[in-house]
This record gives sequence, structure tokens and C-alpha cells, in this order.
Amino acid sequence: MEWEEEVKILEKLSRFRAKLWDLRIIGKTETDSYGNVSHRLDESFFAISRSGVGGLRKLSPDDFIVARYRQGEFHPPTVFRGILTEDQKPSRDTKIHSALYSGSEKINVVAHFHHPLIWGMFLDKFPTTSVDKPPGSVELAEEIFDLCQKLDLQKDWIIILGSHEDGILTFGENIESLEEKIIALVKEYPLQEKKKYRR
Repeated sequence: MEWEEEVKILEKLSRFRAKLWDLRIIGKTETDSYGNVSHRLDESFFAISRSGVGGLRKLSPDDFIVARYRQGEFHPPTVFRGILTEDQKPSRDTKIHSALYSGSEKINVVAHFHHPLIWGMFLDKFPTTSVDKPPGSVELAEEIFDLCQKLDLQKDWIIILGSHEDGILTFGENIESLEEKIIALVKEYPLQEKKKYRR
């Protein structure tokens, strides 16, 4: 993919993420940064917001990393491009994004966010991962990959992360359709104050 085309995707992804940030389902508490977004770039690479940027509403292309994924391999994906330091690391959720892209060629965008009400109401009602597979683990990525094979992607677009309190994984064919679904869901189930959010 040409760099100019990649930048356009990252800018569009950043605008999408900013809307989720405004809804407070991606952001930063006093101690933790939470939520991330990603987009498939081609059959081997995807871009994902890096760790620790939850406090930023608007991300620049430098706030994303590009990682390689391979079907069925969920060890930490190889970082192909991105600014990485001790404080700027790939998200621990990179593996579960990789699992979705390698699990279905129909998935082109992924958003992981936190919403206590939706998580609690739909635990085990929407497809839900096991409680014994820790966030960021290869085992969780493998489960998501296997689950992806069984989903009807014409109607399924949410996975509840059973071991990741409040964690919700959403995915779709394009940003526009996923954004519409997420905004409609959050409007139906408004976020209730549970944590102290910092902006």
C-alpha cells in the first residue's frame, strides 16, 4: 500500500476513534489508558493505535503502529512500522485484533472499547470469551480466532470479553457501518458513571 493511501486510512480511523472518545468508551482514567482501534491495510498488515494514547482525542499517524499478521499465529505480531519506545509500546490487544483479521477476510476494521453497562447486560448473550483466558494472552487470541469461524458476519459484530471486565470487541467491513452500530448501541444504553474519567 502506498504511504499516501495509508495516511488517508489512518486519518479516517483517527476521526472514527475521536467519536468513540467523545462517547467516553475509549479514553483514560487516572491510572489506565483503555480502548483501541485498528484497520486492515492489506492481506498481511494492519494498523492499530498504540498503547498509552487513551488521553488523546485526536491521533496522528505517529500514534499508530503497523503490524504483520499471519493466520493462526497469535504470538505478539511483528511490528513493521511505528515509533516505539519503552513508553510507546504496541497495545497488548494487538493479538486479538490480529485474530479477527486472520479469522475473516470480511473484517476490515476493529474497535475495542469499555462500557460497564453493555458488558454486564450482554455477557453470555452476545458471543462471549472464556473467563479463564487473560487479556493480552495468546490463548484469548486463539479463542477469538476460533469464535470468528463460527460467527455469522452478516449479523454478528460484537464479542464480549469475558475475562476483561467491561471490555467489548466490535468489528465490521468498513468504518462507516461499524461507527453507526456502535453509536446507536451506546445511545440505547448510555454510559453510566463508574470510573473517574480524565480528559
